[in-house]
Amino acid sequence: MFSSLVYQFSTDRCSSCGYCKQKSSSRSHGMIAHMLSVNDYQDLIDRGWRRSGTYCYKPIMAETCCPSYTIRCDAENIKLSKSQKKILNKFNKFLNHEQPQDSIEDDCANESPSKSQSNLPKLAKNEMKKDTSSTDINEGNEESRTGTKKGIGADPNRAPCKKAKLIRLEKKQAKIKSKDTAKVESGSIKSQNYEKQFEDYLTELPEDIRNRLQIKLVRTAPPSNEWKATETVSHQLYQRYQMVIHGDSAQKCNKAQFEHFLVTSPLKAETRNSVDFGSFHQQYWLDGNLIAVGVIDILPKCVSSVYFFYDPSYGNLSLGTYGAIREIGFTRQLQQKCADIKYYYMGFYIHSCPKMRYKGNYSPSYLLCPETFEWFPLKDCVGKLDREKYARLNPNLDAIDTNEFKENQVNELVVFYPPTSICLDYSRLKSMVSRYELQDDMCEVNMIQYGKLIGKECSRRIVMYFT
Repeated sequence: MFSSLVYQFSTDRCSSCGYCKQKSSSRSHGMIAHMLSVNDYQDLIDRGWRRSGTYCYKPIMAETCCPSYTIRCDAENIKLSKSQKKILNKFNKFLNHEQPQDSIEDDCANESPSKSQSNLPKLAKNEMKKDTSSTDINEGNEESRTGTKKGIGADPNRAPCKKAKLIRLEKKQAKIKSKDTAKVESGSIKSQNYEKQFEDYLTELPEDIRNRLQIKLVRTAPPSNEWKATETVSHQLYQRYQMVIHGDSAQKCNKAQFEHFLVTSPLKAETRNSVDFGSFHQQYWLDGNLIAVGVIDILPKCVSSVYFFYDPSYGNLSLGTYGAIREIGFTRQLQQKCADIKYYYMGFYIHSCPKMRYKGNYSPSYLLCPETFEWFPLKDCVGKLDREKYARLNPNLDAIDTNEFKENQVNELVVFYPPTSICLDYSRLKSMVSRYELQDDMCEVNMIQYGKLIGKECSRRIVMYFT
């Protein structure tokens, strides 16, 4: 039983580049997927393919103007940067009806540990300094007031008297410390030595405040009832985002284009181990209003990000970064049910386009070698990409593609030929159809190219609709 069907395979397609804006400089292979199992699509993206709606494409890395490297983040071992933590804190303050104060946060973030201590010890220090500096004056006042000469007075074996203000301050500090100690012992709060974990940043607010933001997972293919109920408001949000953020016309982001680009999907819906696989929208509802949507695919080894759009009115909250962090958190949740879901795929990393390098801000991240299709740490690849736009990322020059499709395997490719109404291998098709119908040897050349691009494993499972 075959669960994936593709057609209209094309080689060396030229188009305008959306990154460097050159005309006819972007080169890729492509095909339309009528249906794809999530396993087959997982294998395809691990060979450098991506989908846009039902259209699947793979850049011709050595020839295209802006080589696009598949990038993924290890969600299991994610390390948030200082700026990412700031964004989470800013959003939490917003939920808590606090006005974000970026300048204050910036100052605190740049302070050394000694400067970022509590103001209470500083106050105590200042008070003690003031008390010491005024000793002579106090002594003079005491002499004039009581007639006692300097050097004669309080018992030198007793501690010097403290000002009432300083005594009150010390009592307050002791009380706070006592309460914190009790809370740590009871487990209601973490010890000061406790290092915040990823989830702590997402759940540190009280539940009633967190619940102002509801993130709902809605299946779009096949369309669920939840999707049908929110389709119109989702398109309206997408259109507003495209027009304000990207300057698109209303026609360019109409409903038909929205559905073609972000709703229609060839992925077959599956459920395993209580995990739903396929194509979804993650909807962000704030106080009942839709403010952002993450378009994602849930696959056997990852959550794959397709697109993210939001209400421009909330642009000051850095929702693009916030959404990516929440999707990484969602990946970690899924891993609790399915151990193989370890990664968050962010599409393509384009080093030659500075505005696309932001995808490398999520650590640790890895890039896919375009020749051996193995993963390598982004930090180890940057030097190579600084020197040249296209690079073999695998430093082992002897390494090969272990999933390589060989030319002599072309006859094993599975095809569907409409007149026969059955699936058959390519060798049988050749015996049934004249060379004229197969358009001479060019057809076989294209079939070999197709096999090499999808890899040996997928060539045994994906059916090519042969016209």
